[in-house]
Amino acid sequence: MRVAGARRGRAVTGVITGLIAAIAAGAFAFGFARLRSDAVSDLIDAVGRIAVVFMLPIDDPPPSFEVLMLDARTGRAALLFVPGSIGVVLDQERMDAIAALHGPEGHAALVERLGKLLDLDIDFYLDLSYEGLGRIIDVLGGVEVVIPDPIRITGGERRVLLPSGSVVVDGDMARDYLSYRVAGEPAAERVERVHRLTQGLLRSIADGVEVLADPTAQRLLYASVVTDLSRRAFERLLATLVRLDTDRVILRRVLGRVQDVSGRPLLFPYDEGAVLRETVRQTAAALSVPLRAGDAELAPSVAVLNGTRTSGLAAQAATVFESFGFRIVAVDNAGHHDYERTLVFARRADADVAARAAEVIRCDRSGAPAGGAGSIDPAAAADVTVILGRDFNGRYCRR
Repeated sequence: MRVAGARRGRAVTGVITGLIAAIAAGAFAFGFARLRSDAVSDLIDAVGRIAVVFMLPIDDPPPSFEVLMLDARTGRAALLFVPGSIGVVLDQERMDAIAALHGPEGHAALVERLGKLLDLDIDFYLDLSYEGLGRIIDVLGGVEVVIPDPIRITGGERRVLLPSGSVVVDGDMARDYLSYRVAGEPAAERVERVHRLTQGLLRSIADGVEVLADPTAQRLLYASVVTDLSRRAFERLLATLVRLDTDRVILRRVLGRVQDVSGRPLLFPYDEGAVLRETVRQTAAALSVPLRAGDAELAPSVAVLNGTRTSGLAAQAATVFESFGFRIVAVDNAGHHDYERTLVFARRADADVAARAAEVIRCDRSGAPAGGAGSIDPAAAADVTVILGRDFNGRYCRR
C-alpha cells in the first residue's frame, strides 16, 4: 500500500522529470495527431464534445453507470452516476431495472435506453468487469482516492481493510473499495465513493502519459474493456482524457423515489425524469464554458426554509435543488408558517446566482422577507436562501 503523498512527491522531483513527462505527453499527442481517422477524432472535430458510459459491475442488479460528459474544447468534464436499479418499461409491458438490458445479446439496447432516459447522445461505452478494472488500475500504477474513515469489514468471504486519508489503491484494493456494502449506508455516500474512484481513475490517466505511450500498456488497457471503440479510437479517447482538468470534474447523481415493483426496489427519477434531463442539459452547457486558472468548481450553496405548515416540503425542495447541482447547507423551518408566496434571494452571492435558483422552481419573486435576511439564522452561511410559500407544490411555484 502506498500513501498518496509519496506519489505526489515523485511527481515534482525536479525539472528533469517534468521535461521527460512533457516530452512523453508531446509524443503521445503527436502519435494520435497522425491517426486522424477514428470515431473519437471525427466526433471531436465535428462537435467538440463526447459522452462515454462506464458500465461498472456494482449494485443489485449490476451494472450501474458512470456517464462521462466531456468538452474537448474547454478540457472540462462531468460524471453522472446512474444506478442500475432505475425502473424502465421493457417489452411494452414489463417494468424492470434498466440493468436488465445488460446481457450477452449486446449493448445497443441498453445504451439507447440510457440515452433516452438522460436525453443525451451517448457516443461510446466501456463495459468493465472487476478483473478488467483492476488490470487497468494496475497498469496505470494505482488510483488515488480519499477515504474519510478507515474501512474494516471482516465478515463474509472477503475482508476489506482500507486506511483513512489520501491513499493510492491497486486493482484489488479498488475492487474492495467499490464492492463493499454497509447496512444503512446512505445512497449519497455510496455514489460519492464511486465518484471518488472514477475521478481518481481519470487523474491517473491524465498523469500517466509515459505509460500510455507504451505499446504494451496500450494493448493491455484495450484488452481490459468491452467496448464499441476500435483500438485506434480507444487510444484517441485516452489521449483526450489526458487533457482533461481532472481536479474540477462536475459530479452529479440521479435523484428520485424508490418504489417496490414485483418485490424489487426500483428508482424512479423525480418528475418523470424531467429534473434529470434538465440537469444533464445544464451540465452540458456548463462544460462549454472555460474555467480560468484558480477558479473553483464549487457549486453555489442554498438554504431551503419551509414557510408553510406542509410537513417535508423543504426536504422535497432541497432534493430538487441538489439535482441541479446546488449545495444544500440548511433545510429548516422559516420564522413563521404564513408565507403565501415563495421568496428567493441572495445572501452571499450575486443576483445572477439567486436568479438561477429561482429558475429551477419557476419562482419569479425575489427579495428578503420583512425584517431582513439577517433574521434567518439557519440560512446565514448560504449563498442563496429560499423560503417556500403556499404557492410551492413540491416542484414548482404556481403562478
